[in-house]
Amino acid sequence: MRAAYQVLVIPYFKSDEAYKFAIFNRSDMECWQWIAGGGEDFDVSRLDSAKRESFEEAGISKDSDYIQLDTKTSIPVSVFGEFLWGNDVFVINEHCFGVCD
Repeated sequence: MRAAYQVLVIPYFKSDEAYKFAIFNRSDMECWQWIAGGGEDFDVSRLDSAKRESFEEAGISKDSDYIQLDTKTSIPVSVFGEFLWGNDVFVINEHCFGVCD
């Protein structure tokens, strides 16, 4: 069963002129977003989940420079289509990371 949290990863790099950020076109929802996904195992850290999602969705090495951001948000479980975590869980937290690649 999926763990009750979400990760959001913002890939970036610094050129001589400025920081540049990667954003992806999500074909199944026809929108643009950063790398996102849920925890697939209750024993895996949020950082490890961020690294897995980044590798799966963008081929970013798990050895890249990841930083945990202070930003967090709450997502209604209805976004996921059903109450995966029982009738008492109404929101899950999304943990944000940056990765320099």
